[in-house]
Amino acid sequence: MMKKFEVGTLLLTLPLFCFDALANSANKLDVAGEIHTQVIDSVSFQTLSNSEIFTARNGYKFSDITVEIITDTAIYPTPFLRINNSTPRSLTQLAVLINDTPNSISQTILPFHSIDVALDELSQTDVVVFLDPVTLYQPNVSRYTDDATDEDIYSYTLMQTGLRKIYSKKQTKHDYFGYFKYIRGEAPESAYDKWRRVVTTEEQLEYRVNQSGSAGVASNTWLSINWPLPRFNADRSQIGVYRILSHERAHSNGFSHSSGMAYGWDDYVQNYVIDLRANNEIVDDVMPLEDAKVYWYYNEGKFKAYSHDISYTLENIDLIYTNSIVRSATISNNEINIDLLPHINFNKKVLLSADIQDEDQLVSYILPTGLTNLALHKPVTASSQAEPNRPASYLTDGKMAEHTATSKGRDQWLEVDLETATNIGSVVLYNRSYKSSRAKGVTLSLLDENKIEVWKSLPLVNQPQWVFNSTISGFNGNDVRYIKINNTNKHLTFMELAVYKEDTLPAPLPEQPPLPAAPINVALNKTVTASSIYSVRRPTSNLVDGKTNTMAVTKNKGLQWLEIDLETEQNLGAIVLENRHNGYQYRTIGASLSVLDQDRNEIWSTILDDSPRWFFDSDTGFSAVNARYIRLEQTDQYINVGEIRAYSQ
Repeated sequence: MMKKFEVGTLLLTLPLFCFDALANSANKLDVAGEIHTQVIDSVSFQTLSNSEIFTARNGYKFSDITVEIITDTAIYPTPFLRINNSTPRSLTQLAVLINDTPNSISQTILPFHSIDVALDELSQTDVVVFLDPVTLYQPNVSRYTDDATDEDIYSYTLMQTGLRKIYSKKQTKHDYFGYFKYIRGEAPESAYDKWRRVVTTEEQLEYRVNQSGSAGVASNTWLSINWPLPRFNADRSQIGVYRILSHERAHSNGFSHSSGMAYGWDDYVQNYVIDLRANNEIVDDVMPLEDAKVYWYYNEGKFKAYSHDISYTLENIDLIYTNSIVRSATISNNEINIDLLPHINFNKKVLLSADIQDEDQLVSYILPTGLTNLALHKPVTASSQAEPNRPASYLTDGKMAEHTATSKGRDQWLEVDLETATNIGSVVLYNRSYKSSRAKGVTLSLLDENKIEVWKSLPLVNQPQWVFNSTISGFNGNDVRYIKINNTNKHLTFMELAVYKEDTLPAPLPEQPPLPAAPINVALNKTVTASSIYSVRRPTSNLVDGKTNTMAVTKNKGLQWLEIDLETEQNLGAIVLENRHNGYQYRTIGASLSVLDQDRNEIWSTILDDSPRWFFDSDTGFSAVNARYIRLEQTDQYINVGEIRAYSQ
């Protein structure tokens, strides 16, 4: 077992909620209002043991922190709590619900450790729940390959926890949507879906080393950082590996190079790591300590918020989802009530997020919405396998990306073992889109513990999917253990089989109106004037040419300025300013950015720092009605910036 997991200080500050009215859209629901955390007091406790009992090499899920009640008189005369941390996370100020009563335990739990804690009046019948402080972004690991050294594994865990730290920031979310909406010009639905996929994906990947000569490589089941990994092992300042890991995980999530998630967003990741190291929030060779202040608790459609020793306020609460899963969200008795439509689709989750007022922290909760699939990851046997890359296990892997395939011929079959006899209400079988006609004539049977057939479907007709339940005359799902698919004389090729206890599957909600289209840059190719021009190779037109790898540069004596004429009055909803990207970003410190009307009266202004870029929109309080000119000024310093974009409301 590795002993290198040290504990550092994580600057994690979390507060409360705000919510009131709701506004439905295709992929996002915003709720305005206010809700306050319930303050929980620390309880007296006695630490009985605190030991490392797990190992990173065997894999882990970042959500795998559990609490249970143990009765073992050899350890303690009365029942006690056991908190198991099977992750590389370090947490302090633990929060545990006991019979819906919150308890704050001032105890640190280290990576891959288990602690036993004795509390007063704990009973074996009490119901306990661990409250997880940080749920977003889970770079889960199925295993590390045998050639990965302990140093390789430790480096990977440093990168994973560092990326999680980045996604705990509300600035990250703001930059993310600004990048995809304004820099890439994507419609909101696309940005929402990408964010949800990135931060809620829980698939475990195999982590490898030295798989190719490139910096990194990935598939949908594994990834590898190659030659940069030993450099990072030897020198923690070689932080390009964070960017590479973000890039390769994007590929594992199904994102291509052109998606913006691999090339593009990884530039932001690199800059975040630089900033976090400068602020000592990422410390070399030290695992960050999650010092949470606020926790979500979800139970039967209701959310509550808890904090350790003070009440906080959360704002800008939203739900990001897909396929119209969310019916409504309201507040009652200081609780968020969410009405969800259960879904039979795979990997569909709702993401609840809230900003912490006056803090750069994001409080989030990943809410699964699917009905429980009783067949998920259950064993599948087959009469044959057509190709090595078409195993029977694909039929119950919970993914719609790959199909299973038997050989061609009579008496071919696939059989799912639920492992115990179960009363089932519905079976859903998903067809392959390519050569879907192979399903014609196939039958599906339900078998009991002794493999005696209790129900059999009529021969199938070609369609995308089939639902077998009580709507079919004679359907019998009692005491079913096996589901068997039999063919005619063709390959059996199906994407997925799912089994549910419910006999009535929910119908989808009506389609919601689409969100607005991608915003239009009204500053593109407009006229730009300047106080001076440093070089003909850096013309003022570079400021509005739609490119970030060009720049406009003035001279450096006296008052210097660049001014865009929008040519007509515009009601602006956002401005994006790209700093120079090859050095000298400090030259924007103290510069003023302002918006003027037709008569050159100032409508809005701000003072800049040396950020790589700025997004000014409704989230930052920006609004400029009847805007005509956008002006950037600096005194006794060069102005060298890459691009200014302006978007109408």
